[in-house]
Amino acid sequence: MAKQVRISRAEMVRWTCGGLKAEIENRKQEAHVLKQRIAELERQLREIDPGNPPEAVTAEVQPVRKRRRRKMSAEARKRISVMMKKRWAERRKARK
Repeated sequence: MAKQVRISRAEMVRWTCGGLKAEIENRKQEAHVLKQRIAELERQLREIDPGNPPEAVTAEVQPVRKRRRRKMSAEARKRISVMMKKRWAERRKARK
């Protein structure tokens, strides 16, 4: 009869995380190889037709728009402050 081996939950999690990390690393290496291949193909395309750059090259040149952050007015901050103070006062009062 085969001997049963008990594996702790922490050990199982470490094995799982190790496998996921290895898979992530493999995918990153594959992505790196693909990026190099794409760059080589784009270079070849530019040599063939210099007047018509590939779309990927022009996409990298375009600026990335930043997300605009919403700004809260001083009045809104004050209103929220008053409401939170009131809420915490009620909780302290209920706890006593």
